[in-house]
Amino acid sequence: MKRHYVIQGSSFGTLGEFAEHFSAVVLGRDQIWGGNLDALNDILRGVGTLDEGFILTWKDDHLSREHLGHPETVRWLEGFLTTCHPANRDRLESEIEIEIEAARAGRGPTIFDHLVEIIEGHGPGGQEPGDGVELRLE
Repeated sequence: MKRHYVIQGSSFGTLGEFAEHFSAVVLGRDQIWGGNLDALNDILRGVGTLDEGFILTWKDDHLSREHLGHPETVRWLEGFLTTCHPANRDRLESEIEIEIEAARAGRGPTIFDHLVEIIEGHGPGGQEPGDGVELRLE
């Protein structure tokens, strides 16, 4: 039987807070996911203790859609530019600036959309260890 985890959309308002909440609920106190989306993908791929897959219920997803919407996406993208490896900055800067302008105008995918896409990408029937994550938005 798969494990079942419940995250509360009312418990976080930023990507960093989501990462802390997800870490506490799903990974346990001894493992911390820092909010890097590639790292979340790796976790769901089976890094750590999640190899068997699990059910993830996301309560109050409507709050998360709002809190992790376009303003938070702008903040995250701006932060990404300051933290990416300097060798990649020139290559990524124009692409990210386009995404920032779209998010400022309320267009394009949000952090919430990215998180859902990553989680659903590890849904049942996948080919990777850890695939089999069933996401329930409530």
